[in-house]
Amino acid sequence: MTDLSSPGRVAFTVQLRRGISPWLLWILPLAFLTVFFLLPLGNIFRLAVEAAFRQGLDFSILNRVARPLGFTIYQAALSTLFTLLIGLPAAYVFARFTFPGKGLLRVLTTLPFILPTVVVAASFNALLGPRGWVNVLLMRIFALDGPPVQLLNSLAIIILAHVFYNTTILIRVVGTAWEQLDPRLEGVARVLGASTWRAFWEVTLPLLRPALLSALLLVFMFDFTSFGVILLLGGPRFATIEVEIYIQALQMLNLPLAGLLSAVQLLFTLLLTVAYSRLAGKRSIPLAPRVHGEGMRKVERWRDRLVVWFVVSVLAILLVSPLAALTLRSVTRLEANRGERDGFASGFTLNYYNELFINRRGSLFYVPPIDAARNSLVYAGVTVVLSLGMGFLAAFSLARPGRLNRLLDPLLMLPLGASA
Repeated sequence: MTDLSSPGRVAFTVQLRRGISPWLLWILPLAFLTVFFLLPLGNIFRLAVEAAFRQGLDFSILNRVARPLGFTIYQAALSTLFTLLIGLPAAYVFARFTFPGKGLLRVLTTLPFILPTVVVAASFNALLGPRGWVNVLLMRIFALDGPPVQLLNSLAIIILAHVFYNTTILIRVVGTAWEQLDPRLEGVARVLGASTWRAFWEVTLPLLRPALLSALLLVFMFDFTSFGVILLLGGPRFATIEVEIYIQALQMLNLPLAGLLSAVQLLFTLLLTVAYSRLAGKRSIPLAPRVHGEGMRKVERWRDRLVVWFVVSVLAILLVSPLAALTLRSVTRLEANRGERDGFASGFTLNYYNELFINRRGSLFYVPPIDAARNSLVYAGVTVVLSLGMGFLAAFSLARPGRLNRLLDPLLMLPLGASA
């Protein structure tokens, strides 16, 4: 009988990895990727090329590609920079301090990353829109006739939404790596005469660099392929390459240009995924065995209190307030319904929730909330089962080095950055 104790389990796993060909492990993931991603994508490119030969392409089309591509890179770089400015101090606080409510705050900072784009757009509209809480309060306090804060359909709201989405990536990836670093290394540098900033710059940052670069690259890739945030919050003036693909393919029916834009986007996405795969394999590891929570300390000094509460306040304003504004707006009536001139009472209401269970227009597409929730759970469950099955095979193969794994790892991540 095989010994499955700790040393025996490790030896059994190593023997199993050596005994299975990588091609056998990749058969199912590659088959799924080919049938549901590569073949449909190939058909789209084929139709685009055929339409291009029929309609003809000229060099002027390069300008129509360069304009959205340039803005896409510009807004992604700005969004990544602001995400770094918010996420890096937050990663430090989560990695080095213990304070009341830390677990709840960690969950709340993760929540934006899994929210649908429509919910995020509704949240920012409830907070910063023309009838959002900020404008409503300012109009009432200063007796204004119109909303003073005009952020919708602007570059600022796009960057805010991207930071809202992706700050958790910095907190998770960089914060986890930071937590694993031995704080005594920085302490030794301080004893040898280095200032706090120099110790961070010459000791901590080099050890964090692989994790930091991989996190920033992942954030940039998500910002580069952003679609819903740009379309719902930015408006038609801000067309990224993703939005331009949507406009050309579904509204203008210009398949040659849509196919060319898709090819350009996939090329950039492939380069980003290759770079991310290379960096992800170089993440820092602890230089000595560490007990969980060994490098954390309580918030006792006034400087620590100032840093922690400043970071917590920023995270609360940026990440929690939009969700709180949407929740509060769902139970508050601020204006009359359509057709109502006067006689309505503002304040607390549950009418919006009651309307979820009423199909007033008799629409064939109406789905009761219970059925919608059940459908979501069923789809999510099936997705988890399929993802775990194929992901385990791919991960088992990627655990050992090889040329095949280096080639297929970026290909496996390509759908993550493909156009919606």
